[in-house]
Formats: sequence, C-alpha cells, structure tokens
Amino acid sequence: MEDIALRASKNVDRSENDITLALSRSETKHENLEPLLAKFRAACQDYIFIDFAAAAEKRVEARLWTAHSKVNSRFRPLMARFREGDGQKLKVERRKAEKVYLVFIKSSQAFYRGYIQRLASNFKGIPEILTLARGMELDTLSADTPQPADAVLKGKLIDSCYSALVQCGDLSRYRETELKTHLRNWGPAVGYYNKAAVLKPADGRAYNQLAVIALSDQDHLRAVYHLYQAICVEIPFPQARDNLELEFKKLRVKSNQGKPIAGNSAVFKGDPYLYEQFLLFHARCWEEKPRAQEEQQIEIFRLINDQIRQQPEATILRKFSLVNIAAEKSAAEKAGGEASALRSFKIFQSFNIKTFSLLLKLVLEELQLDAEHIGLPATNPPAEVPPITRRTLPHLRLYTGWLLTSIQYLLANAELASQMQQLWRLYARALNLLLQLFPPSDAEIEYLLKEDAETLGFSAFSQFVRDKRFRRSSQFKPIYNEASFGPPIPNNEMLFRIKEFIREAMFLFKSVEFNSVPVPLTFAGKRFVYLGDEDRSAQAEKAADAFTGRHESVQSANAEYVIMNGGIVRQLPSQQEIVPDAEGSMASRMENMVDDLTRPGIPREEINRSSIVHDSSTAPMKTPLAQTFADRGNPPSQTTFTARDLVQRMQHSSGGSQPSPRAQAINIAPLPSIWNTPFAPRPGETPESSPRPSSAHHFALQASVSPNLSSSAEFHTNLVNLQEEIQTRTSPQSSLQPTISSHYETPTNLTSWIRAHDPMQPASSPWQSPFTSAVPVHQTPIPTKHTNASPFGAIGESRPRSSRTPNGGQPG
Repeated sequence: MEDIALRASKNVDRSENDITLALSRSETKHENLEPLLAKFRAACQDYIFIDFAAAAEKRVEARLWTAHSKVNSRFRPLMARFREGDGQKLKVERRKAEKVYLVFIKSSQAFYRGYIQRLASNFKGIPEILTLARGMELDTLSADTPQPADAVLKGKLIDSCYSALVQCGDLSRYRETELKTHLRNWGPAVGYYNKAAVLKPADGRAYNQLAVIALSDQDHLRAVYHLYQAICVEIPFPQARDNLELEFKKLRVKSNQGKPIAGNSAVFKGDPYLYEQFLLFHARCWEEKPRAQEEQQIEIFRLINDQIRQQPEATILRKFSLVNIAAEKSAAEKAGGEASALRSFKIFQSFNIKTFSLLLKLVLEELQLDAEHIGLPATNPPAEVPPITRRTLPHLRLYTGWLLTSIQYLLANAELASQMQQLWRLYARALNLLLQLFPPSDAEIEYLLKEDAETLGFSAFSQFVRDKRFRRSSQFKPIYNEASFGPPIPNNEMLFRIKEFIREAMFLFKSVEFNSVPVPLTFAGKRFVYLGDEDRSAQAEKAADAFTGRHESVQSANAEYVIMNGGIVRQLPSQQEIVPDAEGSMASRMENMVDDLTRPGIPREEINRSSIVHDSSTAPMKTPLAQTFADRGNPPSQTTFTARDLVQRMQHSSGGSQPSPRAQAINIAPLPSIWNTPFAPRPGETPESSPRPSSAHHFALQASVSPNLSSSAEFHTNLVNLQEEIQTRTSPQSSLQPTISSHYETPTNLTSWIRAHDPMQPASSPWQSPFTSAVPVHQTPIPTKHTNASPFGAIGESRPRSSRTPNGGQPG
C-alpha cells in the first residue's frame, strides 16, 4: 500500500512539473497544453483514491485546480484578441481558437463530473454525495466494494465534492465569459454553484461565485445579496467583505456621476426606482460617516408598500429582507473596531424594526377587513389566504427569525424603546388575527420552504432558529423537489407559514432559550397580550388570572374541570369524552403543539387530556411563564412597567438573585379582588347584616375596607392588619369544629368566621400565604355546584376526601 501510494505521489509531482514547464514557455502552443493537463488529472485522481488522507495532506486537489486556472489564463489573451478591433475579422482563426478552448473546458468538466461519480461509488455511508450524484444523473455503481468512511473522512469527502462542484461552475462561467459577448447562458454555472451551496451551506465560496455572475449581468441587488451570503456563514469567503465594499463604492460613484444603477432593466422585477433607492441606502450606510437618511428610508417604505400591494409576486422583497438582516449582522461584527460600523449597525437595526412594522401593518390592514366580513371567531376559516398576506408571509417569517435572534440587543438599546413598543403592539395584533382567522392545524410540510432553503447556512439567524426551522425529530428537512413531493400546494404552504409564524412567537415565552430575556409579550385568554401598553392593566390582570391560578371551573355532564395554576385539572372521573367547541379546540391544539416542542418529555396523550373547552373569560393557559406571588415571595406591585423599564432592570440588575423576567412581567397585574369571585357574600350576608355568635371575638375593621377592593396594596395592608390582630389576641377561643353534616348546614358567614378564629385549624391558613392567589384554597379545586351545599363555602374549609385529589387529567 505504501509503495503504491509513494509511486502515485511521485507521478503527481512529475506530471505537475511537466505542465508547469510548458506554461512557462511562451512558444508552447495552446493545443499542446491539454494532453499534459489530462496526464496531471489522471495522476492526481489515482493518488486521491489510493490514499485520500495522504493526498489531502499534500494538497493535491488544490494543486490540480491551480494548473487548470493557469491554463485558462493562458487562453484568455488569445480569446480576447478575436473580440476586439481587427481580430473580429479573423473568423477562421477565431473558430480554431474556440475549438481548442472548448476541448480544454469540456475535458476539464468531464473530469470533475467523473470525480464526483467516483466519490459517490467508492465510499459508502455518505448520502449527501450519493443523492447529489443521482441528481446529476451520474452512475453510482462500482465494480469494487465501496470503502467505509468514518466521520472525519466523511467531512473531507464532502469538502472535496463541494470544491469539485464549484470548479465545474467556474469552468462553465469561463466558457460563457470567453466565447460570448452577449446573451450569455449562466444556467449551467449557476446550477453547479447552487448544488454546492446545498451540499455545504456553511461555506461562502459558492455564494461569492454567484455574485461574480450577478455583476457580469449588472444585477447589483443580486450581487450584494450573494456577497452578504458569502459573509454571513460559518466559513465566510475571505475576499467577500472587500468585494462588497468595492461594490458599494462603485454604486456611490455612479450615483454621484448621475448614472443609473438599474441600467439593465431585464435583471430585476418591479420598480427600478425602488431598486436604486434601496441599494443607495445600503451603499451610503457603509461610508466613513454614515447618515440615517430618514427621508430616503421613508421613500423606500412607500415604494415597498406599493410593491406589495400592486405586484402579484414580491420575490424581490425576500432579497431586501435578507440583505437588511445580513447588513445588521455584518455591521455588528465590525462594530468592535470601527466607529463608523457601530453607527451603521444602529441604522440597520432601526431600519429592520421599521421594515418589520411595515409588513405587519400591511397584513393587519387586510386581515381586519376580512375579520369584519367574516366575523370573529371564525367558525369557518377563509378558503384561501388573502393576497397581500400571502405575499408578505415569507418575509414575516424571515423577520421573526431576526427577532428571535436579536431580541436581547433590541431590548437593551434604549434608543429603540419607542419603535419596539410599536412593533410589539403590531406583532401581537397580527398574531391574534391570524390565530382567529386561520386556526393552526396539525398539518406539516415535509420539505423546506423557499425562504428556509435560502437561509440554511445563514449565520445572521441563531442556531436555535435554524434548528427549529430546518429540523424535525432530529432530522434535517429536505429541499423541495417535485419528484419526491409532487406539485406544491401554495395554500397549504401558506397555512403552514401561518402556523410557524405563531409557533415561533410562542417560543419567546415558552422556550428556555429566552428565560433570561424580559420579553413583554405573553399568551392569555387564547390571545397574545403585549404587556408594555400604558393602559394594559385590564390585559395584564387577565394574564395574571390565568398564570396565578385563579380558580374557575367548567362543568360537563359527568365531570368537572378547574383551571388552576395555568393548567386544567380534571376533578371528577368521567366515562364520556368531552367534545370542545371550535375556539377552545383551536387554543388547545395550539398549546399542545408548543408544549410538544418545549416539553418533549411529556407524552402527547397526557397533554391532550388536559385540553378542555372553557368560557372565553376564564383565560386558561398552560405556560411556564406563570409564577404565583407565593412562589416569588414578593407582594404584587402597582408599578407600571414598560419595555424600557424591563430592559433597564436587565442592564442594571445587581449580582444577587433576582426574580425571573417572566415573573416580573406577571408583577404588572394588580391582585384580583375576591369580590368578583364565587366567594363574595351575597346581599344580606355581610357582617353588618348578619348576627354573630356571642362567643365570637369582635375585631374593629378600618372604615377604609370596602366591598370594592380594587387596590391590591390596600388589600394586602388589611390582610396584614387582620393577621397581626389574630396573632396578638389573648381572649379564650371557643372550639366550634364543624362536623361533616354541619358543613352543609352552617350559614356561610358563621362558617367563615369560625375558620378564621379556630386555633385547631391546619397551619395552611390563608393568613400565612396571603399572595398565593386572591382566595387560597390549599391548591384544591372547588366545584361551582354541590347538592345542598352553600354556594359560597368558607375560605380554607376542608374538602371531602373523595374530591381532594383529582382522579384524572393532568395539570397544565
């Protein structure tokens, strides 16, 4: 083996010397180069497949491609001579030169295609290369037994195959560049580059070559887009950033000279004025002293608005969105060493917020009209997604990925507080309308959507975002091809986009990835709630009711369910299946879908058992965001929090233990009043109108305690005062322990008074945990109806043993 590998290595060195010597001689004819190059190819291929590791160590593949590049450079002056001046008249000589050049190009491409075929047939366990070879219609059968490839070798083989694809693309590009002056067919070259990008999306070389083709067509937007792709990957192309800055410099020069940027109208779709304004905005942001260009931003947004409304296809906006996001990422990477880059980063960050807000406004405007026409909640969802929403959804998903990736930076920037407040409001409203008009289903798209396929290696999206979008059950989703998946169904793809848009919004407060981020958004009452509004007290109270376990119940024929601590608990067993209504079923499905992703350890059937329909006013939610006041150990606060306050708390928090940001969000809501619960006394049952036993110890309550306890702070103060009086009293107590029969016979006000004054009661008195909920009941669900039972009961009263622990169902 060693002797064979050694001889192969010597053959490579010898053939390389031969081609190098021939290229160094000016008298060497062009037609004599191809036989020497073919000999060098054969020697390199033999060495690679004899000992791949040794060949890789000696950089055999790179040396071979260098020889091809030198041969092509030798041909270029010859081919250029026939495109200029009197050389155009030498038609016979030109045809001879073109024939020799075509032999070089075709033989080189045939070699690299054959090389990919040998990689696929000589090594097993590499499905990426095998699938690629079959897609190129290459024979993958081999007379020899395929060699096994471990993980390290597999990675090197994929890199080798990637290089071969890029080189096939380069050879196709050389052919079009040297042999044609117009109507060039870039299809083969683009096809090879795209296959390379799919095989190894984290490498920026193929994207840079796509930018070279775009510049040849004077398509500056496509060039900028591909150059940003070459930069925002795990392995950026080394010259991509310099190429981008050079491109922007040329655009600024053209603008200053009054030359049109969109000179070739065939390379873009839509308004050429939008095309120019967008590119100039980005080019000027890379100046040494970038300016915000407020007026130009307004003009760009006006043009984008018109583009989405008027054009049946808005594919150009996908490039706009990705260029915006990549520009922010690229500026952030440079911000550490350049002051101008920091300024550019802030401009791009603000511009992305405005762009996302504009897209949300367009969707809201259309969906509100549909909602007025159909009515909410929609019992029969629309048959199709409306046109503006359909055009906008792919871009909304891109900006959702940006939001999930940049959320910490956005909340930490106090300069963006006002813009972020507007964005959160629009985001919540759009989510709610989509949720009501198009309830998410269990349908799944088994392949990557277009916007996902374009961002496979996009490092401007976090790894969390890419994992959630590109993987299902630890497997990568494949790229769409009609042979495998049949013709696409556009409406199904749009409905899936809506489901993903809603699902990713829920990650903000359901996933542990964002536990440390003070996101001012939550989900309560089957709707998304923004917690940063100035007039949010009512919304926050509803959210707190769902999170802190306000006890409400839903009655069915044979079973009763109670909403407690954000979940639904089945209190009595039932042999019949509960059939939820459409709205409740939709909310349950939505919750189950997110719970499956964020809590994979819980079996799906157990989660499904916790889903039950309820009145819209109950606002149940199974979410880890909820924390009761007792869990936190802090009294409820009346202070109004904004998104800016939450960011400042994150920035200036001390090193000590702090409540989680999700718990802080709950602290916005006032403590619910007991006077709006089933425990409120009926008329005539207040202490003023009901006689009290003579043995009772009388407490003089302050006049400030009124039936309307709207202030949680006031309610807390009264509770503390009563507790102190109870603990300091010295008068003897009468034991009036009720029996089971008296449980249903004792007047409600008397029973309540007994429970408050009897020292024989358990330690879990409501006075010892005043913040667990508005009306603590030892975490035991209390049904709303019992035969011959007092409709109000008594706080802290013991339940019958049969109903103390739920027999079925699971808490959310």
